Amino acid sequence: MDGFRTLAVALAAENDDNASPFFPVLYTGEFEHSGRKFTVTEGDLDKAIENFTAQVALGTELSTDFEHGQAEDGKASGWFKALKREGNRLLARVAWTPEARRQLEEGSRRYFSPEFTPSAKDEHGTPIGFKLLAGARVRRPHLRGLGPVALTEDARNALAQDAAEITSFVGPFTYSQAGPNYSITWSSTYSTASPTPTPKDARDMADNVSKDVETLTEKLSEATDQITALSERVTAAEERATEAETKHDTVVKELAEERLSAVLTQARREGRIDAKDETTAEFAELHEKVGLEGVRMILAKIPAETIPMSESGHGNDKPLDTSDAPEGVDPNSHRAAKLAEQYESEGMSADEAASKAYKEVYA
Repeated sequence: MDGFRTLAVALAAENDDNASPFFPVLYTGEFEHSGRKFTVTEGDLDKAIENFTAQVALGTELSTDFEHGQAEDGKASGWFKALKREGNRLLARVAWTPEARRQLEEGSRRYFSPEFTPSAKDEHGTPIGFKLLAGARVRRPHLRGLGPVALTEDARNALAQDAAEITSFVGPFTYSQAGPNYSITWSSTYSTASPTPTPKDARDMADNVSKDVETLTEKLSEATDQITALSERVTAAEERATEAETKHDTVVKELAEERLSAVLTQARREGRIDAKDETTAEFAELHEKVGLEGVRMILAKIPAETIPMSESGHGNDKPLDTSDAPEGVDPNSHRAAKLAEQYESEGMSADEAASKAYKEVYA
């Protein structure tokens, strides 16, 4: 909202007789005042209009005063000019006195309080029923749903718009007051026939709702920060796991290559294969398909020394000592291959033997 427009009261009169626009002076419902409970119906409002019309016809007007005669020496604050009913509300037009108008303008007494009886009698003692007796301009009205009094129709329209805005804002809420704080709860229904909450009630409820929203926003922000921190930790853990997996795959690949290299080196020394790159590439492809044991089985079927050449490719070279790495073969790889064969001969599986040998050589 842009601010409650009813905080400013228009200064111009509606017409020449200084009568106000129609404003609510009473509405239906069940009430309690000074320990006495009473009910006002729409029929009572109609009866009040009937008795008012009869009284005016006799030449007597109903008056209003200040604080029910307890202020301003009992002076009148205005005179009723007309009554009508709209739904569950009794509306009146009042011609205010200059003092009453001044107080409306300055905001010192903004509210109206009716005086009525459900069992009036006329001057002859004849029962006439529900009757509006008088009214008063007050600071603290008992009927809170009447709202502030407006001097002009423009101000009256502003009041109506304010009431609609307040109702639309606080409609889904119910509230109760305990000490200085309001307790706000959500309600699925709201009756527009109920008295309209005052602007102060609406502002108090809006302030409390704003505080609740601010608290929830802070908690949501904290939860978001925690989720972000947790996500970062998970991401870091995933990166470490990926790095470890990559290292493991690299080690396994390197070890497999070293073991194949050792097997092929031995086959060359025994003269089963030559040292050409093409031959090495062919056995590497076989290794991918049949594994190291498959390569060994294939090499075992090739007669030894059918190709009497060393790894250097010279037929007249003598076989190298098996205790030394062949020319062109990494000594560590040769040693790892020998250790792996030793561990396999002791009962280890090929993978276990190769892993242990690789760790011992390269640790």
